[in-house]
Amino acid sequence: MKRIFYKLLLAVAILFTSGLQVNAKTTVPVISTAGNETWYLIKCNPRDPNNRLKTWITVDSNDTLRYTPYSAADDQLWKVVANGTGVALVNKKNGRFINVDAALERHNTLSRSAKLSVTATMPNTPLRLVPTTGYTISWEAAGWDAKNGGVFIVDNVNTIVDEANKITFNTTEGSRSFCLTSMGVGYDALYSIYSWPGGNPNQAVLFRTPAEAIDDIRELLLTTINTVTTGLNNSSEGFNPGQFSPEDRDALGGAIEIAREVYDNPAATVDQIFDAINELNAIFTQFKAQVILPELSNENNEVWYYIQGTRPANSYMTAPAAGAGTQVKDLPVIPNATQLWKLVANGDGFALQNKASQEYLQTDFPSGTNLNTQANMPTKALRFITSNEFFNKAYRFWIENTTSFTEAFRLHAGGSGNGWGLMNWTGNANDNCTWLFLSEDEVFRVELTNTKTEAQALYDASTEGDEFGQYTAAKRTAFNTVLTTEGAKNMATMTQEELKASNQALKDAMAAFECNRDVSTLSSPVKKKWFRLVSNSSAAYANGKAISSNGRTVDQKFTFETKNVTSDAQLFTFELNEDGTAATTIVNKANGLYMGTNGMMVSSAPETLFEITPLDAVSFWIKPTGLNPLHAQDAGSHIVNWNAGANSSSAWRFEYVSSEDITDFKAAYLTKRMQMRAKADLAKTVTGSELGQYTTASVTTLDNIVAAEEAKNADALTQDQMRDAILAMNAASAGLVINTDVKLLVSTTAGNQKWFRLINNMAGAGYASGKAMSSNGRMEGEPYTYEDKDVNSDAQLFRFVLTDDQTKVAHIFNKGIALYVSAEGKLVAASTPDNFFEITQLGKTRSFWIDPTLADTAPLHAAQDGTNILNWLADAGSASAWIIEFAGETTGVKNTQFPAENKIRTINNIITIDGVDNFEVYSATGQKLNRKMRLSTGVYIVRFNDYVQKVVLK
Repeated sequence: MKRIFYKLLLAVAILFTSGLQVNAKTTVPVISTAGNETWYLIKCNPRDPNNRLKTWITVDSNDTLRYTPYSAADDQLWKVVANGTGVALVNKKNGRFINVDAALERHNTLSRSAKLSVTATMPNTPLRLVPTTGYTISWEAAGWDAKNGGVFIVDNVNTIVDEANKITFNTTEGSRSFCLTSMGVGYDALYSIYSWPGGNPNQAVLFRTPAEAIDDIRELLLTTINTVTTGLNNSSEGFNPGQFSPEDRDALGGAIEIAREVYDNPAATVDQIFDAINELNAIFTQFKAQVILPELSNENNEVWYYIQGTRPANSYMTAPAAGAGTQVKDLPVIPNATQLWKLVANGDGFALQNKASQEYLQTDFPSGTNLNTQANMPTKALRFITSNEFFNKAYRFWIENTTSFTEAFRLHAGGSGNGWGLMNWTGNANDNCTWLFLSEDEVFRVELTNTKTEAQALYDASTEGDEFGQYTAAKRTAFNTVLTTEGAKNMATMTQEELKASNQALKDAMAAFECNRDVSTLSSPVKKKWFRLVSNSSAAYANGKAISSNGRTVDQKFTFETKNVTSDAQLFTFELNEDGTAATTIVNKANGLYMGTNGMMVSSAPETLFEITPLDAVSFWIKPTGLNPLHAQDAGSHIVNWNAGANSSSAWRFEYVSSEDITDFKAAYLTKRMQMRAKADLAKTVTGSELGQYTTASVTTLDNIVAAEEAKNADALTQDQMRDAILAMNAASAGLVINTDVKLLVSTTAGNQKWFRLINNMAGAGYASGKAMSSNGRMEGEPYTYEDKDVNSDAQLFRFVLTDDQTKVAHIFNKGIALYVSAEGKLVAASTPDNFFEITQLGKTRSFWIDPTLADTAPLHAAQDGTNILNWLADAGSASAWIIEFAGETTGVKNTQFPAENKIRTINNIITIDGVDNFEVYSATGQKLNRKMRLSTGVYIVRFNDYVQKVVLK
């Protein structure tokens, strides 16, 4: 095999001198006239990397238009001539015209597609050559470059073209449009299609003179050289999977130099350029075939690998549990034997066997099937194909079926739709289908390298300061100390345990490195603050780009673009609600337009609040209440609503840019007085000593300050006095104190019970806002629901029992149905074992999380679908936020003697009451029991009507 590689290398030893100059390219071709003809080749979109050299429109012997390899013969040359209100295209070889009329006749009588040919007579329907400037046209995988100046070939009768060169096709029978279109793989003929949207990349063509065409081909050689050079630069010498021998890398480097000499030679012929392209591609293919493959294990030599997928980043193939049928997942390094795999011989290929379970990865299933483990050796054998992807200078592999099996198999890492489980997927091979094989030591070095890179990037992107999104000096110093300490360690000499410890230290430091997340600091009563909103997406199309109004106007979407520190189009200011917890408006500096709830630029502020919710230590959702967060959408390059998490295109960083002093405070002063009066009056309605209520002293302070300002004549105040008054009212508002001690949930009077309503505090007019958690209509084992508040409903009343240390809630008991609330928000006869509830205040608001302490269990949340209570982690203003509203206190249970005729009896430990069928039995802790069940020894409470009596069973 090596000899073949070196023979291929020697075959391209063609030496030329350098000195290349690339000419400017045609955009719209000129119209030829008598005595002044210009002939062009027409290059269409190949639509496939394998067709990159087969792109030139040619007339064949049957007068059919096809795309074929470059020849510059007369059958590939065309001129543009005038034809009525437009133009026609004439072939040089036969003098015939592209037959527009025949294509339109077929469109209007038979088909949406019409194969193109030429005709001897000038068509009745003129053509129009429309520059592609109205669209972003590119097809980089196929080397397509119409973004450098292409045109659409359409008719000049039925097709509408606006001033921006946007195309609208007529699809009405009898007057349908013409548009020359490349059909792609499986076709070599050109067609007209009117039913596709205008501006499709497959409709664009390039007009090139023969000299320009040679430059295009030369550029294709340069693209090939750059691709292969990238492949060489991202390879490494070694004996691990994905590496190469020194000889192979040297040979590829020599082949690149030979191809470069052809490119640099201005006298090189087209045949020589084509040969250089084909030969360099062949040598690169042969180079990848020499890659070091993962090693097969046998009874004498077991070799175990961590197998890294592409997405999610830094995840590894894992069989999370033993037992055939377990779905194989992509998970972060655990690390343990569930993530270790060996290759075992299987027919003419191999199979993958897990170390923990000793089970095999399924391979005997069609494309689109999720893959599990199985006990027996799979029938379908696997092979490696070296991909074009690499990581840390090691090549990644496609894992596919061997050629002896006709049913195709390609191992795919799955996606969010199947829980990031492995699957067979024979679609796009470049979509999450490549795998990196790492030894146990390597995987921890890779993880630590990735974490170091991520941590350093986080620090480098941080800005010191007190503004929203910035970091205090103390936090930056502490984080940098960890970076320096861990960065100084030599990974090459570290043990696995040391590598893991260093990695964890960095991760802990990143988690603690939180920017200022206090939403109230987005705005100031005395300054207008400007921020840049930068995408924290891991996707290349959005990462680091800023929301902008550039090139857009009212009732169009905000876009996102490369960050520009001089652009006002990328700056926004925020106005907040009176609590300082959410934005009422987001205003663009360049045009003064508002951010609409759907990413549209609007002239008036939307009524919906924007919740600014942390996703991680650095990024946030900008979420209109009741809608999905603002999201940078690739298609259209604009802002939409989409629900995705940290590191997605729904995640935004806030970069503080500048502030402007406010000089006229009168309007702000009067507005602040009204806001604070409303806030003080509202606070007075929920003042008291119960949990979630404001303290009387803090409300009185605010009320007095507002009353004093209301007594003043604003026109008699100076600007400084109004500014100071605004600050004083803000301080008093911020000084409102809410009772948060969980001990307030239980009565201080022995035997008495406090009852509360759990009111959802979703912001604005959200689907759950103001609704009460309830047992109404639900049975044991079903989720609690939420409904409109009803002060007469026992189904909406809950009491709390605290833990022994009185810091958490041990039990939540519903009055209406006498059942408990489980950790999952369900109606249960007994609280979830090993679980308590933490009552956590959300920011400075009156709302709380009711948060189970059970591992991996999020706070109780009002779900939109099914009006069920379930677990979901969201912040203040969400459906995970609850106001714990005091409803009243009942006196303790009294041991009231039953009437003589209603004597309590116990037979076989079953309680009965003479003359009474409808009564209730409770355990000593208040749990309602089945009165017909046999009870164990203990103390019970029996109740009917207004009578309650204690019963002791021995």
